[in-house]
Amino acid sequence: MLRKAFTLIELLVVVAIIALLIAILLPSLSKARQTAKEVTCGVDIRTLTQVTLTYAVENKGFYPALLHDGPNDRVGSDSAYLYHVYTYWRKYMMNEYGLVRNQFYSPNNPIWNDDDLYYFNRTNPNDPNTAQTMVMGRFYLCSHGIVDKASFLLGVVDPGLPNKGTVFATRASDKPAVPLMWTDLNRKYAGVFYSSGNRWGSNHLYDVQKNFPEGTHNGYIDGHVLWAPASDIKLRVSYPAPGSADNYW
Repeated sequence: MLRKAFTLIELLVVVAIIALLIAILLPSLSKARQTAKEVTCGVDIRTLTQVTLTYAVENKGFYPALLHDGPNDRVGSDSAYLYHVYTYWRKYMMNEYGLVRNQFYSPNNPIWNDDDLYYFNRTNPNDPNTAQTMVMGRFYLCSHGIVDKASFLLGVVDPGLPNKGTVFATRASDKPAVPLMWTDLNRKYAGVFYSSGNRWGSNHLYDVQKNFPEGTHNGYIDGHVLWAPASDIKLRVSYPAPGSADNYW
């Protein structure tokens, strides 16, 4: 009794059809994954913004001074980098408001979310608990205002921004030149967003040949969050020295 079976040609046709379907579907699946990351990134910026506003309501209108070592140190010699957070604040925001580690980093820039940056500036390299600061994958803009870091304000290179006065808000009653609170990380180091070790200096850098982010999520002091396209992103601050660590938003 003869058994029916596929011929070699029929098998090849089936394989070819499957391969064609995969080729058609993969770009769509990749785009869907990318869209999901974009949405998550935007939601995290919104969460950080809302948590910051909640803190202000509970603390006489003051925003958390994340770049300072504790709530009472607002004029000391603390971090001048917009993507640094002192360990005190990292623990406070997580314990009081339920933030988690991943919310400080974009899913589009996972390379920044590693232990060397999360437990940054350790007095004991082998003990994460001795970390003094955390390097985020975000910019936080509400720690400088007019009261501190004159050297940082001198790094303002955007001609549309003042290098004095209320540049960034430190409390809800401020009328700052920069109405932003949180933004995606966009840092050009030594002239490039994409440096050695495959370290991305931007949360939305998809073409390293282009060397410029596709856009950025901005969280404003009034609570809303918007996606800003690449055409809106400009060099704002070059600190600590011109051309070394350029900050864009």
